Amino acid sequence: STSMEEAAALLREKGITGIPVVEEGRIVGMISRRDFRKIRKPGQLRAPVKAFMATAVVTVTPAESVQDAARLLVRHDIGRLPVVEDGRLLGILTRSDVMRYLYDLLPD
Repeated sequence: STSMEEAAALLREKGITGIPVVEEGRIVGMISRRDFRKIRKPGQLRAPVKAFMATAVVTVTPAESVQDAARLLVRHDIGRLPVVEDGRLLGILTRSDVMRYLYDLLPD
């Protein structure tokens, strides 16, 4: 299983703020920079991500509108929404993706 230290390295390397935790193709949690605030002792960096991940994951289906996704991001104060179909993770819609989409709708 992935440690918090490995997750931190992945976030830094990819320049992202959060990643889904997946087991056998199914999303079981999310780990974000916010979750690292829960770490109190250096030894906890070796703990598995399961110990610190958010398990109440808000998701969307590919059929849902970007407006619905935007509402969820704001309502739950989250930065990313896993796109899930039949329990399988297809991708992630980020706050930036939604902002870009809405910006493109603005008149010139």
